[in-house]
Amino acid sequence: LCPDFYNLNQKEAERISISSRERFFRLGFIRDDFDKMKGKNIDIIKRALKRIEGSSKPLKEWVDDVDAIIEILGWQPSYPEIKVRFQKVLYEMRNKIVVSEDEFINILKKALELVEVEEGRGSGIRVSGVQESVGMERNLCIIGGATEENIPGAPSLEELFIPDTIKRQLGFTHYGLRMARERLDLYRLKNENNKVVFTYPSKIQGKVQMKSIFLFGYNDSLMETGAFISKPYEIFSPEWSFDKFKKKFIVNGWLKISVTALESLLKCPYSFYLEKVEGIKPYRPPQIEEAPELWGTIIHRVMCNIFAGYENKSISGEDIPELINSFREGILKEIEEEYREGKISTLYRDVLTIRSEEVVNKFSSIINNHQGYEFITSEREIEEELPFLHLKGKIDRIERAPSGLINIVDIKTGRATPPSYTEKNFFNEFNIQIPLYIWMYSRKFNIDSKDIIGNIWHFDFIEDEKNNEKFYYSKKLNYLDRIEEFLQEKVIKIVKGEYSFIPEEPKNCYLCNYKGLCPYERKD
Repeated sequence: LCPDFYNLNQKEAERISISSRERFFRLGFIRDDFDKMKGKNIDIIKRALKRIEGSSKPLKEWVDDVDAIIEILGWQPSYPEIKVRFQKVLYEMRNKIVVSEDEFINILKKALELVEVEEGRGSGIRVSGVQESVGMERNLCIIGGATEENIPGAPSLEELFIPDTIKRQLGFTHYGLRMARERLDLYRLKNENNKVVFTYPSKIQGKVQMKSIFLFGYNDSLMETGAFISKPYEIFSPEWSFDKFKKKFIVNGWLKISVTALESLLKCPYSFYLEKVEGIKPYRPPQIEEAPELWGTIIHRVMCNIFAGYENKSISGEDIPELINSFREGILKEIEEEYREGKISTLYRDVLTIRSEEVVNKFSSIINNHQGYEFITSEREIEEELPFLHLKGKIDRIERAPSGLINIVDIKTGRATPPSYTEKNFFNEFNIQIPLYIWMYSRKFNIDSKDIIGNIWHFDFIEDEKNNEKFYYSKKLNYLDRIEEFLQEKVIKIVKGEYSFIPEEPKNCYLCNYKGLCPYERKD
């Protein structure tokens, strides 16, 4: 909601913007969702929309409706001539011709397009096609595409010393752009030709059209325009504060943190700081796409429900068909519940229902491999304390294999390939979740870590039964005895304030939610 609509409350507009981004993230936003929303701003917009809903009517009545909407919204653009010209177009459109809503909108768009192309911001004429530079015996020169990006400018001091290989990434003038600008040679063209005509692309609603506007007979001048700022305040600062981190995660000199949060902190301390400390949520337009978080919530709930009553019981071949059927019914029930509570749209409910078949197929292939396993518990909270560290975690599922080994299961619903959990993967890449759970479970229940295995159940949407689960045997995790030393080294630095939130070697930047915001983002 732009600040030009003065009847809309800015605070409420900000609240709606934040809440709608969270609620409709990856779900899409349709008219039904808008109709259910409430608030003063929403009521104003609904009242405005009501003016243009209905059957076909004369153009004159449509124009009256638009005038009424302007009053309802309190539209006052920062450039007054915009409103004057718009209302002039409306006045010229008053006619007895009867048209539908879609026809009226199309007529209005076309009328605005003609005015924008023919008038522009000053004198001009409409031309068709794309104009290119042409010289005719030094009497006339047409310079096409005379936009700010294309007209040569004086290089900044930084540009003189930066290698060409990185100028493009920094947005400076690089070799290719410099050559293109030199071909234009604006100074020579202006001085060697009697008449110079500049053209620039016409834009309609921000989109470049296959038309240009001629500008000529203008003296070189600088046009100053006033700035319109509704509420000037800083919305983002790239600086980090250890004191803020300390208030949230350090209590009486102890770092209190979960396993997943610690993994995020070690992988990229700055994205962790933005999300967990500052609570900054980057803008992501509502759109329909895969939602691993939602699937994770649904699958975890269903798994807890269908295995209730199976504690300390081996899964037999007779149990498996019933479990698969219960899993299918539970998934569909949870999807319907999400829809009834207004958390997902009708369209997304249908998408989830179609996807549910592949999720059930994944579960079927996995649970068949676990015939004879003893189910112990699910969603088991576990804690471990070291000097300066209080570590918490929640294990998705715990089983006992027919061999007697404890099987710690972590359920994944994203598209990412499961980690390898090699020594390098643990200490350098900081994929620590499964090894930490094995280490914590071993210490808590005084079990040799060699008698514990890790297991990932992978619920993605790729039809590949070979990769539905992955096992991690402790004998291959030969670094488990060094985990305590590793944690102590990291935690002491954090608690003493010697830990920097600037990532040493930024990784996974391509998939990061803060891509484009982070000053430490990896550019290559």
